[in-house]
Amino acid sequence: MSIGTKRHRSTGAEPARAKKHRRAAPRVIILPDTWSPFQTLTARFGLALLLFVLVFLLLWLHRTGLRDQIDGHVSFSDVVYVTMITITTVGYGDIVPVSTAARLLDALIVTPARLMIWFLFLGT
Repeated sequence: MSIGTKRHRSTGAEPARAKKHRRAAPRVIILPDTWSPFQTLTARFGLALLLFVLVFLLLWLHRTGLRDQIDGHVSFSDVVYVTMITITTVGYGDIVPVSTAARLLDALIVTPARLMIWFLFLGT
């Protein structure tokens, strides 16, 4: 009940005009209210997949700025691995950015993408 809204004495219900003007809580991810839970989950999964692909492509293009601490070579599977680990957590440190461009990419693109993933599934 909003401030200043009076309830009916006998029923405890709010007047119709008060219900009409009440604001809903702000949502982080805006999806239509008419969607089923399956449609909402599918849309969220699609957005997460899109973020994954975007980060993967950027890391693949800048893979020369990454260093694998185990064998020194960054392969396709290493970039898939580092994308998944970096998007979902803060990484393990086995593949690290060593160039200025790779560090800026991680700070300015990957970290916001990680936050978007968290908000996508946890912040709504």
